[in-house]
Amino acid sequence: MSSSSSTPTSSRRTRWLTFALSGAIAAGVGYWMHSADQPKLGPSFQLPAITAKDLPADFQAQLTALQQALQSEKDVISNLTKLGRLTHSSGLPEIAKTCWRQLEELETTNAMWPYYLADLARSRRDDHQELSNLQRAITLDSTYAPAHLHLGNLYLRIGELDLAKAAYRSRLQLIPDDAHARLGLIRIARREGRMAERLVLLRELVEVAPDFPSGHNLLAAELSAPGEIETARQHRWLGHSAGRWTNAPDPWLEQLEEFCFDPGRLYVLATRDFQLDRTAEALKWIQRVSKLRPNDFANLEFLGDLYLKLKQPSDAIAAMERALTLGDEITPSITIFINLAEAHRQNNDLRAALSITNRGLKYHPNAVELHNSQGVCFSALGEKARSIASFKRAIELQPFDADANFNLGYTLLEMDDEAGGIAAIRRSLTQQPTFGKALTFLGQYELSVGDMDEAGRLLERLYDAYWGIPEARRLWAEWHFKSGALIAEQNEKEAELLYRTGLTIDSDFADLHMGLGALLIAQNRIPEAIDALSRFQSLQSDDPRGFLFMGQAFLAEGKKSEARQQLQIGLELATVSGQSATAERCRTLLREL
Repeated sequence: MSSSSSTPTSSRRTRWLTFALSGAIAAGVGYWMHSADQPKLGPSFQLPAITAKDLPADFQAQLTALQQALQSEKDVISNLTKLGRLTHSSGLPEIAKTCWRQLEELETTNAMWPYYLADLARSRRDDHQELSNLQRAITLDSTYAPAHLHLGNLYLRIGELDLAKAAYRSRLQLIPDDAHARLGLIRIARREGRMAERLVLLRELVEVAPDFPSGHNLLAAELSAPGEIETARQHRWLGHSAGRWTNAPDPWLEQLEEFCFDPGRLYVLATRDFQLDRTAEALKWIQRVSKLRPNDFANLEFLGDLYLKLKQPSDAIAAMERALTLGDEITPSITIFINLAEAHRQNNDLRAALSITNRGLKYHPNAVELHNSQGVCFSALGEKARSIASFKRAIELQPFDADANFNLGYTLLEMDDEAGGIAAIRRSLTQQPTFGKALTFLGQYELSVGDMDEAGRLLERLYDAYWGIPEARRLWAEWHFKSGALIAEQNEKEAELLYRTGLTIDSDFADLHMGLGALLIAQNRIPEAIDALSRFQSLQSDDPRGFLFMGQAFLAEGKKSEARQQLQIGLELATVSGQSATAERCRTLLREL
């Protein structure tokens, strides 16, 4: 019995052991196969030695951790990617290149790795390697538009114009309105002497990319015919207003910036964004530098300037005051005192602003900017005599400084010294002929005293330099109106030209429509006069002059009922507003009716 009873038990145990063993073997094989599937570093993989000095502690810690992780071959793809990004963005290109090459071997279908290698080759001006890597990246991913743009730029640089065209057109298939590819084709047209086509392409560029400065600037330079002067001015201003050149978006490269730990490169990023008026982005980079180098004077100065641009004067003051406490081994710049004084003025603390300016003069006693800033503080505090002394000291140091001369002139005018004030403001244009404040002030002054020739010279210069500023356009249009009104009786043809030219400058300048309408009535061109006067009435609906002239126009056409209606409204408006001459003229015409 015992023998027969033991057999089934033994059999069950055997079956269980067999099953368990087979499961263990299967699990082991599975584990071995899973491990075998894990990417391994190539046998020749070796990271270059780090030769850079003074690496930030956080950066060094990350480098060390990633190197150790790679030595253990743990999460190879992830850690190679992290190390490549960190070193590529932080100025260690040899380590980054090693990472990207290894990743390229491990992930043969990922276009990002040869693309990053192309960027490293571009930075060291290795055209051959850049070309090879870009071609490989595009083969792996032909939909990544920035690669086609870089390829086009490279071919253009080395003179392969047909290949450059093809690359730019490939990008335009992906982004039809892309300004950078269109600009590349425009440059090729210039090299090949196809100037008529280049002009067509430029007009298309500014139409599809109105915020792209290069298109407007190039088109303005091309428009040299007499009839295109105003259009050229317009595009010159639009180019100026659009700001600085910006590189085309490149997400793969831009994501590297977030991994940057190199203070010098962070400064470059901050300066780029600052110049593009992306102040908040610039602030992000400088705040990162502050963590890496908390006692860096230049960084604190830059940080203060950014806060000032963001209208955060208290933060600006804190950053710049901290910079000034770093010790006597650093001579503070003139700029930090200027900006710190401005921050205190924004905080409505004029005494603190004056104190900072005086402090700056102890370091820089011959700084024109600080004497000017001191004068501005004194003037704001009502201490005019002391402000004049400060401005004059600045002018002694630099006789034609624009700001100091303008501020002196304005202060002298406030003290009823017209001759001295105007002379000083004129001097501010000596070194800066397009100094906007002076051109505006003097242009208005010359208009007020009736010197139309001098006013014209000043206001045309203002208009050329600041085409898109409404005040510049208004003043130049006003000069055309007043100049036309002065000669309307003697030279109707020239007066009409002045009026019509003025309206191309500012079509909403009401008096130009009125002057033109009155002139056309005198020439018996009544339908045109009515059009001009209708526009005047739409702009100045409560001005009795428009109704007086419109009444005269209808009288000339024999439309007495319409004339009476216009003259009656004009009489009522003139009476209410106290314009006795206009009211009397309306009454006379109504009596004649």
